[in-house]
Amino acid sequence: MIIFWIIAAVMVAAALLLVLPTLLGRKRIVELDRGRENVHIAREHFAELEADLSHGLITQVQFEQAQAEVERVLLNDVAEDDSDIGTGITLGSRWPVVLIGLAVPVLAVGLYLYLGVPEAIDSPDSTARSSSPLPSVEAMTQRLVERLRAQPTDANAWLMLGRTYLATRRFVDATSALEKAHALLGDQPELLLNYANALAMSNNGQLAGKPFELIKKILVQRPKNPAALWLSGMAHYQLGENKKAIKSWHRLLPLLVDDPKTTAEVQGLIAHAQQRIDASKKKPATATRPQIGPGKLVNVNVSLDPRFKDEMAPTDTVFVFARAAKGPPMPLAVIRRQVKDLPLQVTLDDSMAIIPTMRISNHARVYIGARISRSGNATPQSGDLRTPVIPATPGQNQVVTLIIQERIP
Repeated sequence: MIIFWIIAAVMVAAALLLVLPTLLGRKRIVELDRGRENVHIAREHFAELEADLSHGLITQVQFEQAQAEVERVLLNDVAEDDSDIGTGITLGSRWPVVLIGLAVPVLAVGLYLYLGVPEAIDSPDSTARSSSPLPSVEAMTQRLVERLRAQPTDANAWLMLGRTYLATRRFVDATSALEKAHALLGDQPELLLNYANALAMSNNGQLAGKPFELIKKILVQRPKNPAALWLSGMAHYQLGENKKAIKSWHRLLPLLVDDPKTTAEVQGLIAHAQQRIDASKKKPATATRPQIGPGKLVNVNVSLDPRFKDEMAPTDTVFVFARAAKGPPMPLAVIRRQVKDLPLQVTLDDSMAIIPTMRISNHARVYIGARISRSGNATPQSGDLRTPVIPATPGQNQVVTLIIQERIP
């Protein structure tokens, strides 16, 4: 077993040598197909983490803290018996996007230790087994789901499942799992942060409502939690409560003294909020958000596959959106129409940005998609119809053609 762990440590060190320069902003990883092997999935998430770093969503300090916390969780997993997940699986109050980027490779090992057969390393026939590949993240996740069917009150198992879904960007599933963990474990700050993150990510990055309520609970217990302060400011900003947003971000700034880049990003958000306040004083009747020019744009044609025409009501909602090829899944731009408007032609540009610092023109490559929702909910639901997402390059006079032809299972 000692030889096994030495080899594993060397492989992990080699992997870190590949990805750490990217995390520190020294180079960019080319986006990989999500359907490749698990190692490619891990590298893709590190590329997304790099994008989050470039947007100032995380700092080097938070990265190092999160790394130490994940290592602690992994050590707890190793120390526990295979039949019991234990009580040490808690998640530090770190930036959610850091955890998404780091969790994929770590959870792959943690899930194997929890659900696999680690004792086989020392068995007499371990040499014969060594040629067999480790179970995939998907396979181990399924085994965890099956275990929870038999033990539905295992709170820490629900937490691990929710974290795994977050790491693999299955935000709706993460929300469901973390909701069950919350019902069993209560208002633990680490759990609340993950739960709020899952709720927001499954609702196109919108923090109003329950996510904001959870964030407030975190700040009651930990007033200087950086992630909660950042999210609190963003929630106020999305609600048009600009003075409160500025107040939250001003509380965050002293915690970023060692990170000038992130400090500059937060100061930029404060400046945007102040522009809103100034604009409202000059023109009370105008919109609260500052005017943003169109910048680079993408033209989109959307139509509905005739097979589904009779299933849809004319008033069903159609969402057309653009999101970054790398980075958070929240949309860069969204247009809302109805089925009766199909087929339709729309233009997505910077004027539709949900967050001023997240614009289409800031990205060399974006994904364009559309979805029909009977409920009008921004969160994708089973039974909704959607298009495959199509890559596009903003500002290239490209027309993206979308056909709504898939049903969400």
